[in-house]
Amino acid sequence: MQTVLNRAHGDSGTRAEGHAKPHLLTPAQEATLIEWCQLHSGSATLLHVTNLRSCVFEICGKQPGKNWARRFIQRSPHLVSAKPRGLDPKRAQNFNRNH
Repeated sequence: MQTVLNRAHGDSGTRAEGHAKPHLLTPAQEATLIEWCQLHSGSATLLHVTNLRSCVFEICGKQPGKNWARRFIQRSPHLVSAKPRGLDPKRAQNFNRNH
């Protein structure tokens, strides 16, 4: 009820203004982090959320929250989060061929 009264009196801003907190990283730092993620994907190495969070800590000196990585991936159209899949059995047979 208090929120409704505050909004009626103009004491609080809009919902968009309330969620417009500054990001943890600057746009240049986010661009660098995206490049780093793409470098890892190009070399087919898995990038775990803890590695991403530790990289962010090294960049800005602040520890991101537990949901930060999910939100970062959502607002970065170049990044896609996916579960790794196992090796197809037919490919595995090709690796283990008896000569």
